[in-house]
Amino acid sequence: MFVIGLALTPCMKVFRKTTFIIATAMIVASFAMYVFIPSFASYIIASALCGLGNGIAQPIFYTKATEVVTTQSKSTLSLAYLQVANYLAISLVPVIVGAGRAIFNQHTSTIFPFVFIGIASAIVFVFVVIRTRHFVFGMSKNYY
Repeated sequence: MFVIGLALTPCMKVFRKTTFIIATAMIVASFAMYVFIPSFASYIIASALCGLGNGIAQPIFYTKATEVVTTQSKSTLSLAYLQVANYLAISLVPVIVGAGRAIFNQHTSTIFPFVFIGIASAIVFVFVVIRTRHFVFGMSKNYY
């Protein structure tokens, strides 16, 4: 993530307002690769693509978290809340996927987690495209 963090500003200058859309599309594409191209080489490429998309999206969230606070002293608190939300999401993914396995009776499928998270990512992608002009997913000129 460190290298991507250094390359983020040039990426944002190139992609401008579509930066977050492209980052989310990378994540969706990576899960599609996991599901539809089952080979070791494609898993490596998909993992890199997912990491790149996440590495572009995360710093944007952290920047936005510091913008919503009213005083400078609360910016650290906003980052703490964002980290709690981030790690809570990471911790809950196995529980949510396990519940999805039970609901859809997919206890032996090895590909189910990738399909399930890929569909969830695609839904988020559609939401990002629709809400790209609003604060959370939008990119103002201050970013690039």
